Amino acid sequence: MAENAFVDAAACGDMEDVKRMLGQPETEVTAAMVNAIDKDGRSALHYSCLNDDVPLLKILLNDSRTDVSLTTPKGEGIFHMAALYASLEALKVLFDDKRAKKLINSQNKYKETPLHLCAGSGDKGAAKAARLLLDAGASITVTDQWHRGPLDVARENAENALVGVFASWLDTQSADLKKNVEEISAAFLKEKNNKVEPNQQSKVQLQKTFLQLGGLNLKANLKKVEVKEKTMFAKAEGKVTDKKPTGKDAKSTGKILSKLVDFPGDVKEITKHLSNAEVDPAGTDAFGLTALHKFASWNKTELVDMLLPKLTREQINFQDRDGKTALHWACEMASVAVVSQLAANNFVDASIKDGKGRTPLDIVNSGEGTVIERLRKALTRAA
Repeated sequence: MAENAFVDAAACGDMEDVKRMLGQPETEVTAAMVNAIDKDGRSALHYSCLNDDVPLLKILLNDSRTDVSLTTPKGEGIFHMAALYASLEALKVLFDDKRAKKLINSQNKYKETPLHLCAGSGDKGAAKAARLLLDAGASITVTDQWHRGPLDVARENAENALVGVFASWLDTQSADLKKNVEEISAAFLKEKNNKVEPNQQSKVQLQKTFLQLGGLNLKANLKKVEVKEKTMFAKAEGKVTDKKPTGKDAKSTGKILSKLVDFPGDVKEITKHLSNAEVDPAGTDAFGLTALHKFASWNKTELVDMLLPKLTREQINFQDRDGKTALHWACEMASVAVVSQLAANNFVDASIKDGKGRTPLDIVNSGEGTVIERLRKALTRAA
């Protein structure tokens, strides 16, 4: 077996192969193989946490070969991954595992805890994740290498929803803990202001407010992180045709599911949305993407299963502005589990071409490597 075969299978959600490999004797699939890291420094366990892949996470935690303390080159462990991506269900599973629970306040190379990363993530689900972490024992007084507590990170990034979560949680805590948090924030602000050049002091003064647990929020410039998509596929020749979506767009009246969801997908909220007759399950967001496009690219088989019964054949094969269907997206994002799921669905048309004249199989055939082989197998298995 190739050294990274296991982590590759886990990263793209190939549960069938994961189970097959774990079922082999430890002499053939060793602990080193199960805990191998890929070029991004992540193991199979890390991917199960950042993708909120509960089935995979449970399988790995129940296998004696899995090293729960494994970290990335940046020193980030399982809780860092789950907290950064607001993987709510994965967090709950980690809390219930005695080995994992001990790592809730682990620090990375910058001395940031999972709660620090959650506080500055900007994820829509971060507030919920922060509350879960706090209630499970995450520390609000551990400081990073910049002497910031998690609350300071939330304020610095203008994450007001998170500031509110921290404040409401602190209202239930002891006076000593509240004082400790106040002292950490005051020390951080003092150090930060002392480092600013003299001609910048007035600007800082305008941004500054005092820490009040039940009152004002410290406003700061919102840090924007630019996310670049990685792809294993060759760049296609030609220009994308200007294909206009035929479904509801972002200006439609009413609520649109695609505009209400965010990675990794909150199952409870999505279940609630799908039961609401006022929510359109097939509409598009401002980028022309439907919820099915998103769930397919996120490799979320459970969400796809929930959504498909709500859609017509036409809606299932809906093409975005670049002419891509959900199956195109699943192939392009190496979502093996969803590729297999959609390919086996009689309503899915795998012959549809995108704006560059490519079928999903054409996209897969433009790449190479073990992940590509997994995609090709998943796509052609039901053919």
